[in-house]
Amino acid sequence: MAAVSAIVPTFNRADLIGDCLDSLLRQTRPVAEIVVVNDGSTDGTLQALGAYAGRVRIVTQANAGKAAALNRALAECRGDYIWICDDDDIAEPDASAGLAGALDADPTAGFAYGRFRRFRMVGETREILPMSYWPVEHEADLFLALAERCFIFQFSSMVRRAAYDTTGSFDEGLLRSQDYDMCLRIARRHKGAFLDRAVFLQRQHPGSRGASGDRFSADLSERKWVHYDQIIFKRLLPSLSQEELTPSFARTWRLELRQRAAALQYACIAGRHALWSEAVAALERGCKAAPAVEALPGELGVAGRIMAEQGMVQLLAADRVLCARLQALVRQTAFGRSIAHALAGPLFWQVRSCAAGGRTGEAWHRLRLLVATTGLPYAIAGGAARLMRRSAGR
Repeated sequence: MAAVSAIVPTFNRADLIGDCLDSLLRQTRPVAEIVVVNDGSTDGTLQALGAYAGRVRIVTQANAGKAAALNRALAECRGDYIWICDDDDIAEPDASAGLAGALDADPTAGFAYGRFRRFRMVGETREILPMSYWPVEHEADLFLALAERCFIFQFSSMVRRAAYDTTGSFDEGLLRSQDYDMCLRIARRHKGAFLDRAVFLQRQHPGSRGASGDRFSADLSERKWVHYDQIIFKRLLPSLSQEELTPSFARTWRLELRQRAAALQYACIAGRHALWSEAVAALERGCKAAPAVEALPGELGVAGRIMAEQGMVQLLAADRVLCARLQALVRQTAFGRSIAHALAGPLFWQVRSCAAGGRTGEAWHRLRLLVATTGLPYAIAGGAARLMRRSAGR
């Protein structure tokens, strides 16, 4: 049976790491080794780890960040399958069995991944929270789905040692999102095996995050993710070939339509990470590739996700130059006109959400973008139709 190595990088989590380690020690398929890298903690983490002496291997280093801790652990561990576990989260009892079993069953898979659940502690009670995001379809185009938005976390995935050997080390220049970067690099090169059940519990808590050189509070998490994700995608997107960017539904289409679908997918990935200049430029390329042919169903699905991230759209909505370019491209060609409603679809609920939250400036910017994209009559009719459906559903 293939041996599983669990890796736990930790920094100043003395009060939480015990829950993580206890969950790893209770696995129904035991892990062969648990390697904890204490990345220069100053809060008593090392003392908390003392209770696990003899059951886990503890490596202590001067603080160098999570990526460096992971690279150190990869050099130390010897298992066939590598399972990286966050120090504030909790593994389900059968997680190791499920993920390792998926790799056992498919020798062609470089990694296995499953679902997860979120929770928070309310006193002594563990409250399970609703999930915020999981793509409905992702297996056919796993890398593209993952590039649009991260939904595979290290704790919910197990990777063959050989896949790490061919992918390379963690990027120590990234103080945040280094796990997302690695997941993208692995998924770009290797097949994934999907385990359709939750394998870990992701803790929601107000504690500080990040490396010692870039600590931040929980309320700044999204801003930090955007910053570091943009670093990743500014270098990743230009390196992707047309073949890699072409969704599976378009791979048998004629050349110009494949080019258009790839450009649309590029725009979707860029837009969902607030790289709006790149997104609009990609949409313009797509329009030029096959301007007279209206969008096909698969393309409309991709277009409908470009503005799906509410926190990202505000940056586009406030940029009058990019909005003007977007307005021009959806009005000048048959293809542009055919994707306008799909592009604008997410803006209806975003306007309502911003207004309900008292963010009137953001609501106005999105409404202006909605009107510019689809025209005033459709914006009014679409808003009224959605309001009527909501009222009927009550």
